[in-house]
Amino acid sequence: MTISTEDRMAILDLLSRYNHAIDGGDSEAWLDCFTEDAVYEFPPDRRWEGIEQLREVAASRANDPDQPASRHWLNNILIEGDGDTAQVTAYVMLLRLPDGPRINHTGMYRHTVRKVDGAWKFAHRRMDQDR
Repeated sequence: MTISTEDRMAILDLLSRYNHAIDGGDSEAWLDCFTEDAVYEFPPDRRWEGIEQLREVAASRANDPDQPASRHWLNNILIEGDGDTAQVTAYVMLLRLPDGPRINHTGMYRHTVRKVDGAWKFAHRRMDQDR
């Protein structure tokens, strides 16, 4: 069984909701994008496990006056899976806005998403920066 068009659209909406939430500083909307047991990896040295660790990340980001405004851009999104789990890969570019937009970094997102109570959420996220 492959992912339905409806589920593909819901997964694309999840990616957009995540980007709008993080760029807009909406911690609760950002946290709502994750499963309770989610893992987020940002190699080489950052890894968070579970919604409580992610809540600490959101609070720290929200309370950091030096956190620059940003825009996350995704492209070349691939969604593969069946049932209630899918693998999603996408190119990502992060723009920093202070002093005029500039590319902060580019890379590849690798996600495992899972349907929980009818809603798609991130169970595992990994961001690998281009070097």
